[in-house]
Amino acid sequence: MQATACQNCDTQLEAGYCFCPNCGQTVDTHRFTMGHFLHEAGHAFTHADKGVFFLIKELALRPGRVLKEYIVEGKHKRYFNPFTFMLLMSGLLLFFTIVFKPYDTDTMGMTKADAKQYYAQMPQAQKIMERQKRFAVFMEQNTKIISLISVPMTAFIFWLFFRKKGLYYAEHLVASLFLTGFFTIFNTLMTPVMAMLKGSAIYLKVSLLPLFFQVIYFGWAYYPFLAAQGNVQKWKVYFVSLANVLIWSLLWVLVGAVYMMISFITV
Repeated sequence: MQATACQNCDTQLEAGYCFCPNCGQTVDTHRFTMGHFLHEAGHAFTHADKGVFFLIKELALRPGRVLKEYIVEGKHKRYFNPFTFMLLMSGLLLFFTIVFKPYDTDTMGMTKADAKQYYAQMPQAQKIMERQKRFAVFMEQNTKIISLISVPMTAFIFWLFFRKKGLYYAEHLVASLFLTGFFTIFNTLMTPVMAMLKGSAIYLKVSLLPLFFQVIYFGWAYYPFLAAQGNVQKWKVYFVSLANVLIWSLLWVLVGAVYMMISFITV
């Protein structure tokens, strides 16, 4: 027997209603069993038209269309929520980082032989390396926060360069959530690779791959999205994508330098 009032918002319901006209909750609610729980969990992640796996597939194949449909055309129900998506992916990255520990806190990107020689030649090298290790550990333990911080900065840079396209900063924020969330997946997949390469001669070179991927992916995704708002030069989109990566990288170099300086003063 159906309820006479919505159990979520108390709106009075007429006979025959399947959903509440006020909040959209189904009228036929039930207590959760393990069967219902597993069904809802599977439905949330695999639903054909708005599950997270569908979103990942679309972001991998047609990211520009995802941005255009969700932001410009308002097809929100078609895709998994970008805020939840970003939180899930950054949480996954944090988990993988804790498990695999991809940051080279022992030799800081040098081979073991080079690191040993570096220690021998510079009396202060050990102290400097210790501070570098602490900063690397901080980065390792706060990857989720760092990923989330990058979202508003990326949105601001693209909004600044393409503000004449008529897109609000908030709309660039949504685009940044989608693209950074997918980029976070790439970083997550890189963590076991980086962990295996620690102390090798190619560690630093391979560690640059995510930056190259970000430049190419953001440019590839943003171009059709911006082109839908009017004529835009492809080279400029990729240039802004490169500028975004360089500014972000420079910011963290400065943060690391300030940390090292403060540590040196306080020791």
